[in-house]
Amino acid sequence: MSDIDEVRRILSDLGIAQDLLREDALLRAHLGLDSVDITQLEIEFSERLGTRVDLWGEHDCTLRQLADALSGNRPDPQVSTDYRSRGWWRPDLLDEPLLDGPRTSGPP
Repeated sequence: MSDIDEVRRILSDLGIAQDLLREDALLRAHLGLDSVDITQLEIEFSERLGTRVDLWGEHDCTLRQLADALSGNRPDPQVSTDYRSRGWWRPDLLDEPLLDGPRTSGPP
């Protein structure tokens, strides 16, 4: 079984629908994982694969990137550069656009 198949199997066991388990699916964004799901996923990888994955300290990653990380492969740094140049990965945090949006002068 390949690394990506193992990742898919673990996610499927945790209740993620099969049609969402594409290699390019972003873990948090596309799969809608919450903090409990992320913690459970880290525990499953630790118990089943004997490896520790930090899904909190990094940018959201695809299933393929997660499988590569679990197998010890590192993604090509050019991928990150390409994603950022296309605007797919932004340097700001998720809440920054909301907090920095248009402000009104007083209560609504």
